[in-house]
Amino acid sequence: MTKAEIIASVSAVVAALAFILAIANFATGRATLALALFDRRMEVYEAVRKASTLAMNSEREFTENDGLKHLHKALNDARFLFGPEVAEHLNTLWKAGVELQVSRDSPKRKALDAYDKAYGELVDGTVKLQGLLRPYMSMDHKLPWRPIRKLFG
Repeated sequence: MTKAEIIASVSAVVAALAFILAIANFATGRATLALALFDRRMEVYEAVRKASTLAMNSEREFTENDGLKHLHKALNDARFLFGPEVAEHLNTLWKAGVELQVSRDSPKRKALDAYDKAYGELVDGTVKLQGLLRPYMSMDHKLPWRPIRKLFG
């Protein structure tokens, strides 16, 4: 082997290693992005769950412990993190939370019925939200290459 052939061989090996490192860097970047999105999306779910829990404990706890504030934060963040169906559903939950708070302050029987309806919408809506969020909360990025995915299931 001549000196030029050795240099060409070493250059090819170095290029292959650089390519492998670039692929690994790309996979790491995708995984980091997916984890960051997952964290932000989980914050939205936790805010809705917290508001729903406050409503289930008592109407007083919902109004005094910022139940609407949690729903508002979730609604604002969801516009950028999820599709329109999730934002629309969160808007429905927001309206139920507003109705829950407004009906609490009114002493009439009609307000009690409105409270019961809003309470049901908020609690049932939180359960429905889990199904809507499922496609957005997948963690498929963990194993970047298909053969590895098949190997580890």
